[in-house]
Amino acid sequence: MKATLNGRVATLVGDSPLNQAGGQALADSLKTQVIEILKEKIFAGTLKPGDALREMHLAREYSISQATVREALLQLEQLGLAVRMANRGTIVTRLTPQEVRDRLEIRSELDPLACIKASARMTEDDFAYLERLAKEISKDYKTPNYNFYETSQIDFQFHRYIWQRSGSAILCSTLEQVTLPLFAFIGLLRQVGVVERRTGDPHKPIIEALRSRKAKQITGVVRQHFENSYNHFIESSSDDVQAAIEGRA
Repeated sequence: MKATLNGRVATLVGDSPLNQAGGQALADSLKTQVIEILKEKIFAGTLKPGDALREMHLAREYSISQATVREALLQLEQLGLAVRMANRGTIVTRLTPQEVRDRLEIRSELDPLACIKASARMTEDDFAYLERLAKEISKDYKTPNYNFYETSQIDFQFHRYIWQRSGSAILCSTLEQVTLPLFAFIGLLRQVGVVERRTGDPHKPIIEALRSRKAKQITGVVRQHFENSYNHFIESSSDDVQAAIEGRA
């Protein structure tokens, strides 16, 4: 078994100033590899909403213990990508249209708060790291047929780093659990032909707002980023959205 988190993403995550300051680096463990493989399959639509994640089957497929698979599935649950169902075991998270809207509403309230808290704590090293991530994302948008999963991992790291710098572990973990399934949801919509419209450097305004350390500016910019990121997907053909939600992508 080989981890699917490639060198580029692993390097960017590992180079986080929080890791350099003594934080925990990305562990190349069997559990981590299973998590990354399953995440990629969910983002790519190979594993669809509602699909079963069977411990014994996965253990045999990857030649690892069921205990390791069980730990990986528990982590996926914590990330919001899997759900343990009575009499069904663990399945890939299936979001209803209302649940998508609810997650967006929660993120719209909590993400600006995390950004405001982070802005008061951030240093030039933090801003330099965010700028590096933003440039990588922008470069991908300019590349035809870019790897969506890889880019989404970098995109998620951009936002997660800000949440981490908020200084609130609860706020950070809540936003991770709320937001990661939305990234996977966009990946599913891409499978039914809904095209990404973002171009240029969509994360630059966030960095500039964080540098301003002005709460009102940060809130406005972050919420505008959400609208630019999600609205055209949500407003796409209702049939396409429903197909992705139901796992028919």
